[in-house]
Amino acid sequence: MLSQPGRPEGLAAVFTPRRIALVGASDRPGGMGSLLWSNLAGFRGEVVPVTRSAATVGGRPAYPSLRAVDGPVDLAVVVVPAAAAARQLAPATLVPIWALMTGPKSMSMLASPPVSR
Repeated sequence: MLSQPGRPEGLAAVFTPRRIALVGASDRPGGMGSLLWSNLAGFRGEVVPVTRSAATVGGRPAYPSLRAVDGPVDLAVVVVPAAAAARQLAPATLVPIWALMTGPKSMSMLASPPVSR
């Protein structure tokens, strides 16, 4: 892993991130993406919406994929179905990723260490 100067590493990226990507962000009331977007509104750093279903979320420009996000991301929070998560994460395991994947058949926690771009 190559570190990026000034960026949190290891657990610091999880507990004190500066920039979070919310994969599955949404303005749709009642959805998990909307709930987490609202909960992250008080975050002191930047929250970047990542979604394929909208050009903006909460008035902010949205990115169609994690890989498309401009600049470094310290932490990705993933709130999409497991199959979509696999598509989002496979090409872009560039940041610490913590995701709770739920479904009728499984519930598991996924964590991956950061790797450089």
